[in-house]
Amino acid sequence: AGTAADMVETVLGAITLKANSLGAVGEGIRVKAWGTVAANANAKTIRLRFGGVAGDILVLNDVTTAPNGVDWELDAHIYFASPTNQEAIAEGQVGAVLQSKNWSQPRQNEAVNVDVSLTGQNGVAAANDIVFKGMVVEMLT
Repeated sequence: AGTAADMVETVLGAITLKANSLGAVGEGIRVKAWGTVAANANAKTIRLRFGGVAGDILVLNDVTTAPNGVDWELDAHIYFASPTNQEAIAEGQVGAVLQSKNWSQPRQNEAVNVDVSLTGQNGVAAANDIVFKGMVVEMLT
């Protein structure tokens, strides 16, 4: 899936964790998402979120903000802290450039389903500036 010819943050890929998937301290998930960007100088923002499009940002391409014709990969580990608190460490790479590592404390209610989402947002209204190729979520116990 790729971005539309607009500048709206859009979910390009998502996996839903069933309620209470992370039910105990020490349990977690590992997320890896990947894709490509168009060969142009447009600004492009790729975000990995926990909790859907309005959820917590785990990592984004904050160093390479106008990637040009390269592949990208975002990775995160999210661990249960309490029923409404998690701890996460995430990082990304765009082309050969590492993005900022980010430690965060998402605040998603695990008593309900929670989406792990990859979003794309164009800086110029051009279709397929960001293309999502895949996502893997692994359970960690």
